[in-house]
Amino acid sequence: MEIDSRLLSRGETVVNYPMDAVCEFISAEGCLKKLNDKMVDYKCIKNFEDKSGRVVYMEYKGVWPVANRDFVNVGMHIKEEDGTFYMPSRHCEFGIAEKKGIVRGVIHIGGYVVKKVDENSCHVTYISDVDIKGSVPAMIKNMLAQNQGTIVTKIEPTMKK
Repeated sequence: MEIDSRLLSRGETVVNYPMDAVCEFISAEGCLKKLNDKMVDYKCIKNFEDKSGRVVYMEYKGVWPVANRDFVNVGMHIKEEDGTFYMPSRHCEFGIAEKKGIVRGVIHIGGYVVKKVDENSCHVTYISDVDIKGSVPAMIKNMLAQNQGTIVTKIEPTMKK
């Protein structure tokens, strides 16, 4: 069994849609559930009044014999002057009780960086540094890290639907 439960993921791709459309899609509340079939539950706990971000609860299905994991995090939406769009996310305490049988993980940092390539395409990078907590076999941990990094490759096909 692997003692270290830290999970590092990274993925990048070019999406053949205008940057604003991709940023709007990624920012939408239901987006993550569409991109990740392991997501069991997603709830927006609080939207910021200025629409710059939100606090969310997420639960992911575990890979046998690993239990489901849940996360509470705060995510922001930041557009820089040069047009680069950032969607960082990290763990927060927000009074959401842990559920029996589900392990509460910690998102140290995660999110997307979207940069315009041209009028009809953009480059999307996804990163995550997550502690999924508990004892996780190395094989499962490596599989999860690899799968999580492919999330960005699902953006364009999902937007086409």
